[in-house]
Amino acid sequence: MFGAKRLKLRQKIATASAGLLVAAGSMATIDTVLAAGPETSQSQSQAYADYYAGSGATQHPLTSQKVAVSKSATDETIKKVAAEKAVQSKPALKQPTSEEYAAYFASTAPMPIYRTQVDGQEQDGVSMQFQHGQLVSMMQPEPIQSQQPIAPATASVTPTSFSPFGDLSLSLDAVAAGHSESVASGTPGDVVVGGEQAVVRASNDVGTILADSNQAINVSLFRRPNVTHPHIRGYNPRQIYTQMNGGNWIAARPDLDSIVSKIDAGIIEDVVIVKGPYSALYGPGLAFIDIVTAPTLRSGCCGGAVSEFRTVMNFETNGGGAYGRQVAEVGGGNWGARANFGFRGGVDYKSGNEGGGASVIDANYESRDIEFTLGYDIGSDQELEFQYVRQDTTDAIFHNQPLGIDALVTNGFSLRYEDYCPLYFDHTKIEAWYNDTRIDQDTSIRFLNPGNIPLVVDTVADTNQSIVGARYAGTLGDIECGCGELTVGADIRYTRHSIQETNNIFINGVQTQFDTPLDLPSGTDSINPGFFVQYEGRANCCVTYKLGGRLDYIESEVGNYRRMPNAILLDPTDRNFTLWSAFLTTKYEIDDVWSMTAGVGHGERAPSLVELYTDAPYISGFQTGLSRQWGNSNLREEQATQFDLGLHGEYCNAAFGGNAYYSWVQDYIAPTFVDGNETAFGFDHGYSFTNSDSSLWGIEVNGVYDLTDSVSVFGNLAYNEGRDQDLFNDHVYGIYPLQSRVGVRYERGNQCRGFGMELSARMVADQELLADGDRFINGAGYVDAMGGPEQRTPGFTTFDLRTFYRYSQNALFSFGVMNFGDAQYFEHFDYRQNPVISRGGKGFVPSYQPGINFYFGTELTF
Repeated sequence: MFGAKRLKLRQKIATASAGLLVAAGSMATIDTVLAAGPETSQSQSQAYADYYAGSGATQHPLTSQKVAVSKSATDETIKKVAAEKAVQSKPALKQPTSEEYAAYFASTAPMPIYRTQVDGQEQDGVSMQFQHGQLVSMMQPEPIQSQQPIAPATASVTPTSFSPFGDLSLSLDAVAAGHSESVASGTPGDVVVGGEQAVVRASNDVGTILADSNQAINVSLFRRPNVTHPHIRGYNPRQIYTQMNGGNWIAARPDLDSIVSKIDAGIIEDVVIVKGPYSALYGPGLAFIDIVTAPTLRSGCCGGAVSEFRTVMNFETNGGGAYGRQVAEVGGGNWGARANFGFRGGVDYKSGNEGGGASVIDANYESRDIEFTLGYDIGSDQELEFQYVRQDTTDAIFHNQPLGIDALVTNGFSLRYEDYCPLYFDHTKIEAWYNDTRIDQDTSIRFLNPGNIPLVVDTVADTNQSIVGARYAGTLGDIECGCGELTVGADIRYTRHSIQETNNIFINGVQTQFDTPLDLPSGTDSINPGFFVQYEGRANCCVTYKLGGRLDYIESEVGNYRRMPNAILLDPTDRNFTLWSAFLTTKYEIDDVWSMTAGVGHGERAPSLVELYTDAPYISGFQTGLSRQWGNSNLREEQATQFDLGLHGEYCNAAFGGNAYYSWVQDYIAPTFVDGNETAFGFDHGYSFTNSDSSLWGIEVNGVYDLTDSVSVFGNLAYNEGRDQDLFNDHVYGIYPLQSRVGVRYERGNQCRGFGMELSARMVADQELLADGDRFINGAGYVDAMGGPEQRTPGFTTFDLRTFYRYSQNALFSFGVMNFGDAQYFEHFDYRQNPVISRGGKGFVPSYQPGINFYFGTELTF
């Protein structure tokens, strides 16, 4: 909720400058407290509320086990609250409630700055002392003029009570505490918060939480039971640079693998989405996804050791989806460790019955993951954190796709060092990472070729992909203190990739082709050093801006190439690419209600090793679910120039906003069909890639209105369109149709006890803007494609009901029903066309999404 009463509460809470410490007999001194800023997160706001109001908090917010923030992030938050919201007088006799304190700390109105004597030094803040929950002493400060102008409050809306469903307002401004380096000053983007939202929405991984959350606007997904491929606006997964905790991750197979499906939603703190080439800190890409996992536990200044054990369980009735997680954490004053074990799996599910008879959809899989994180504070200004993650997926079957997964194993390592008082900068960060993925496949595919002759293809495929990299970034200044912030640095990535595939073909039981090699050659690799600079500043009291750029060099080499007989494409060659990017975004505070954002950016992306060098392995790149891919080593880099314009408004009990964008992509890497013998074996198309200039544009709107303190209505809408302007003169492949979500939400309570209910409807329009033009390549050039890569898909509407009940800080329960209208539908990117595949004697059925599906979940903390 927005907290319509927060302005009314400001004066009351400002007069009550201190609160109670709950632990009986404890004593704490707060020197230079509360310092932080307008973007205090929702969980932090409630933690401070509980602490000062004495409503169940058992330790200082700095050490709270319920507030998963790193030492550095918490210190920054503490500093900013003092600068913006320092108290003016002694406490009132009447203690404000927890909700009133939450409203105060979540508000964005600036307050005067004070100085006080601490250890003989003059510092900002107030010195207070408590004993047995009572204020026993307080220095009387006098206001002075700040030496640095404090940035005025932003227009972002922050709720006054905790919201396990997720903050409805984050997408309107997209400025999150702790992520100013990624999203700020008008940068188009969203921030999706994990943790409890994953529990109440039964979201097992990052992909499903992006699909289910109301915070990810204009992010559409190709969803299957255990793999989700994200699209941001009109950009496809190949154009999106994805990282976790600073480390770059790429898909080992673009049809069977995705980073957002490998990371469990329960361990993430935030997912930052940048909707265009508006950051220099990541790497070469046209849009960005930044996954940040939760930090390790600390016991705080009081010393000693603390521990926490968390058990999460979810169960879905349709398809037997089971999910379980056990988290064990322990921490001391300057160290913390977390061990995390998870399981998820499912079996075949039933599609909806509305609009047609229910069908059984192949969806078997089992997935196990572990995560281990160790953090250590080296003195008061340095932090070191190591993380290891592993995922094992076995026995996965994908409906209407020729290859399943016998075993998929992913290992990821990351190491981060941060110094908050370095020699030459105000802040430095050094990151290093390594991750690898291995996929083993052994599948027998049975189908009928066009002559109705029984045909079996036995396929064995091994995929190996690894990436290692490092980044150094140094920062001067601090935008949160009112001065400009300059970040400079360098990074490097080394990627190695191979796909080894062998096919034996049997016609009427007779083996006719032996050990046909289809692959991405072993030894294929690339190296990518890059340099970047980024600056964020304030032009005046109303205008903030951010600009930056980076320069990358990529050298790609093909490995031991095994040329097929009568190969369609030319022998591949090694390639070099020099890429650059630059951007400028700005935000203008028109008045207390309205703000305007604008941005222009240029980004470039080199073709991947898969796009350059594959030689006809099964990679299902179209809706057919049965296709082979050839690389094209003559591809040029994609170059996107994007413009954004947004308008946002916030009233006392309502907020809404809209953005429009246009992107011109020179040398867009577009799919094309290849002339071969695929139709003789039941394939609809083999495909390759070529460069063709394209344009993308779209709009997104989002709004929320508080009917009461507990009831809100919300809605969002996104529309994208892409047009090829060069070779094909038709629509860009893979653009999701118009979609929207509307709903009503009831929430009441706090972090100690609460209840919530959300009813929502997701509406998707018919897809009629199809890439079905001249995309067939043979010796004569481009001719009409055989039916085109895309087929028209009908629109649909699904209804979801989700509830949660927080019994205490240690127990959260959830219940919901998804698609309770039992609609029979499929997403636009789902496989649906090819009628010839038959696995286990099953005939062709479109890859419908699940029908009505009840789920139950719980999170218990000890």
